[in-house]
Amino acid sequence: MDAIYFVTTTWETIGVLVFQKELTLDLVDDFFSGPIILSWRKLALYLEDVRKEWHRDTMFEWYQWLAERMIEREKASPPVPAHVAHR
Repeated sequence: MDAIYFVTTTWETIGVLVFQKELTLDLVDDFFSGPIILSWRKLALYLEDVRKEWHRDTMFEWYQWLAERMIEREKASPPVPAHVAHR
């Protein structure tokens, strides 16, 4: 549970910072797109249950927003590893 809390609050914080334009989506994409997408896929149903249990639809809202942006970006342009893209 500690690991889930750490991951979700980290992505939640980064999501708010991107939305508020304190960080760029490009920068976050370069650093974290894979972990954000993969963790969202694994945790989405669990987090939905937590929202229902706590009666708080706003829990993990920025994490979800950020994951959805990353998923949209990958659909438009599949990721290319840096060691390949910048040879």
